[in-house]
Amino acid sequence: MNGRHDEAYGVERMSNDDLWAKSAGWLADAIRMREVSAREVMAAHLERMECVNGHVNAVVSRFDDASLKAADQADKAVARGEEVGPLHGVPVSVKINLAVAGQVTDEGCLTYADDEPETEDAIAVDRMRDAGAIVNARTNMPDLGMRWNTNNDLHGRTYNAWNPDVSPGGSSGGAAVAVATGMSPLALASDFGGSLTVPAALNGVVSLRPTSGRLAAPAHAAIEGDVAVRLFYTDGVIARSVEDVELAFGTLAGAHPLNPSSADAVRGSAPRRALLIRGLPGTPTDPDVRDGLDCTAKALSDAGFDVVEGALPSLDEASALWQGVTYSEMARGLPPEVMAMFSDETRAWTAAVMAQAPLLDTHEVPGALARRIAIATEWSTLLADSPFIVGPVDPGLAWDRDFDSSGDLRKVAGELHERYKLTIAGTFLGLPTLTLPVSVNSQGLPVAVQLLSWRFTEWQLLHAASLIEKYVATRFTPVDPRIPSSVLG
Repeated sequence: MNGRHDEAYGVERMSNDDLWAKSAGWLADAIRMREVSAREVMAAHLERMECVNGHVNAVVSRFDDASLKAADQADKAVARGEEVGPLHGVPVSVKINLAVAGQVTDEGCLTYADDEPETEDAIAVDRMRDAGAIVNARTNMPDLGMRWNTNNDLHGRTYNAWNPDVSPGGSSGGAAVAVATGMSPLALASDFGGSLTVPAALNGVVSLRPTSGRLAAPAHAAIEGDVAVRLFYTDGVIARSVEDVELAFGTLAGAHPLNPSSADAVRGSAPRRALLIRGLPGTPTDPDVRDGLDCTAKALSDAGFDVVEGALPSLDEASALWQGVTYSEMARGLPPEVMAMFSDETRAWTAAVMAQAPLLDTHEVPGALARRIAIATEWSTLLADSPFIVGPVDPGLAWDRDFDSSGDLRKVAGELHERYKLTIAGTFLGLPTLTLPVSVNSQGLPVAVQLLSWRFTEWQLLHAASLIEKYVATRFTPVDPRIPSSVLG
């Protein structure tokens, strides 16, 4: 698979000559300048998919003929001298809960496997196509996105790009693994409570969860009335660099009449101050995670930021209220026929999650949403002084791949929510969150940090992240997946 071993990190590094290892921005420029054809680029990614997807099961459907035909059309447009979009000819994968015209949106669920194909693209997919990107595959997720792991009865398990014995995360696990292993340079995915952040961190790639409501992405028709979905759901993007995430976000952003909270992108600047969260209350911080946070703080400090350590107001309450609103709505809105759609694993995990959550009665939800405004005011006051929050995605070591399907699931669910409370609180408040790798730990796995800022300040967040990435100066992906004999057998 054309890999070479990097002694510093103990992972496989790719040759720069491999087109599938190039960035989306590099590929778009090379195609536009006719230094390489879109067909060559697409063929390289399809060949890469053939080599590695059998080991990780990140891609669940691929479009070889259609994507190669689209690549030929892209090359003809360049040859005719036409003005082309910023992602012209660049492959992109799409999570299976986002509509792709002509394809079934099965969401990893056997019940939806025989649904009618979609008649049109999701707005995010449509905008990527308008920018010239070519959909080459769809990626795996847990059934209906109900887990921070990726496994389902329809498509099977997705394996972590770095080590198949640990979880790839979820629900956008397939998207993160596909990008991390070079099957596509960009992935469209979604987030409800860490579904972008967690798998990006576990697979050493970069993700952006935009401000909730920022992108035009109407919720699934079956649940569009739910308060939690309307407040917390968003589409987002995964790539191997901050620059590529910025390129994709610039394509996706923009007001749309189907989503009244969506907005055009506005660039701006912010004071160079950051609040460093070195640990989360009640949860030990692994030394390698602490080192990663120190590296991030040093990167920002060297770039002229005033970095101060501190704590976040009402962090535990924000995380608990997200659980209360979300799982209470699930408890009332998941009738037996919906629960029957889940795999046995997902059904057991969902029951465990709801059993440990601080559920709310219907009359308590308005009060929870009022507290959301109050906590948002506390955080916005803090962010007015320190526009960036830097903290861990998970202060502990990576979960094993069966963490949510064995043992005391209620206990595991409680610990999981404790460890992910910063991610969950940011989601509860609708804040933009960018995740990026900064080091590799003693287990040979990526260590990631997350940056949060105030609503609709994605460009500021991207700029700060680019400074960290430049300081770290390490390309963590793409990697060749490691497949031990226990998995191959």
